[in-house]
Amino acid sequence: MGDGKGEYIVEPGGAAGDDAAVPAVAASDGKGTGNDAKRGVMWVSLEVVAKRFLLLGSIAFGGPPAHVALMQVQTWRPEVLDDAAFASLFALTQALPGPSSTQLAVALGVLMGGLYGGLVAFACFSLVATTSMAILGCIAHASAEASLGPAMDATLKAIDMGLGAAAVSLVIKAALDLSTKLASEPMTRCLNVFAAAATLLAPGTSWVLPTSLFIAGCVSASKARYKAVWLRVGLLDPTMSEQDDRDPPQAPSAAVRDQPVTNKLAAMCFMAWGALLVLLMLWQALGPPWWIDLLERFYRVGSLVWGGGPVVLPLLLREVVPRFVTDAQFLQGFAFVQAMPGPMFNFAAYLGGAYAGLIGAIIAWVGLFLPGLLLIYAALPFWAAATTNPGAQAFLKGVNAAASGLVVAAALLMLDVVRTPPQRTIALVCFTIHHWPGKDYFGPKYNAPATVAIGAVLGLPLCLPYVLAHPNP
Repeated sequence: MGDGKGEYIVEPGGAAGDDAAVPAVAASDGKGTGNDAKRGVMWVSLEVVAKRFLLLGSIAFGGPPAHVALMQVQTWRPEVLDDAAFASLFALTQALPGPSSTQLAVALGVLMGGLYGGLVAFACFSLVATTSMAILGCIAHASAEASLGPAMDATLKAIDMGLGAAAVSLVIKAALDLSTKLASEPMTRCLNVFAAAATLLAPGTSWVLPTSLFIAGCVSASKARYKAVWLRVGLLDPTMSEQDDRDPPQAPSAAVRDQPVTNKLAAMCFMAWGALLVLLMLWQALGPPWWIDLLERFYRVGSLVWGGGPVVLPLLLREVVPRFVTDAQFLQGFAFVQAMPGPMFNFAAYLGGAYAGLIGAIIAWVGLFLPGLLLIYAALPFWAAATTNPGAQAFLKGVNAAASGLVVAAALLMLDVVRTPPQRTIALVCFTIHHWPGKDYFGPKYNAPATVAIGAVLGLPLCLPYVLAHPNP
């Protein structure tokens, strides 16, 4: 690492005057990014982290699968994680309560910018949608009516349909890329199909995702441990076995190996999560003030939801209607959050704002996101350790294949989003642009944002007439 005074991290495809060469500051000089000074590792600046995730948070339409696809295709992502490590990190977020795509953004922020990098990534990834939903919630609180009028509602619906179609094209591209790279042999292909099939058979069941990942990991680990038995019963190709013996496990990147979350900090985050959950539930039983009641309900929901996305809706409905908002306000807020980028958890800002204005929006938003934030920090060092352990690497090989299968399942499930003829047309155009010629027109760095923008632009001429003719497409 040289003399420890700093180094430049070069982005592929960057241009002069851009983020092509960004000085990263070591934590040992007292001005770093909150990292362990003894590691002597350089991270990109927090400004770079903020710019990357502010852009992602502005175009992250389509729900968690589309968010993951956007992160996977970023040009800077291979500098931080290879495909296998990205898939295992994605699998980790699927196994933790909380908003999975936001947790993935936080983890990438930590690996890029240190401890504070995760917080910056979280804030910037959520900023656009959180601010918008909080404002709309405050309007609903003040006037009990936040409709924008029939014409504007139809226009926003058409744009949202175009954005949804573009998001589907990104998820399909990510499913193809990850499955090609992580399910390239017979066993991993089978695990890929197994995980996808299990998810498609029970799409709304929260335990299916972690269970399928665990089973896939066990199968892969048993293959590594009992290779002779697998060969004897014909479950393993001898030529593939010889190739595995010749190819040593890929070493983790420096960002993974030297991630800054210590075991002590991880334990503190886990204990803080559990202690807050218990204390808030006890306080709730004593008849607390309104703000503790609001915080406890959202914190408890955030601690009980796996995978994020629409799964959170029934729990929120049960907790906030009619205690904090009416049925009409809940449905109105749901319509708004569907048109926003970023995670579904930003719905909390609207619900809290509709009940108690800006203070309520902040309390509800913090309550819903905080459990997932604490848990991803708690899990990172154990995930990083697993990537360097040979036995764990064998387990993760199956997990990665299954994780790519989850993306395949998400792509198939999201085909329901493009159920109208205009959306199918937009999805086809966006997939074609993103999958092949788009790289020539926009460059890899701007390919995903351009795809999303094209979906929004095509939504007006193609989807607006359909919306006007079919008010409930």
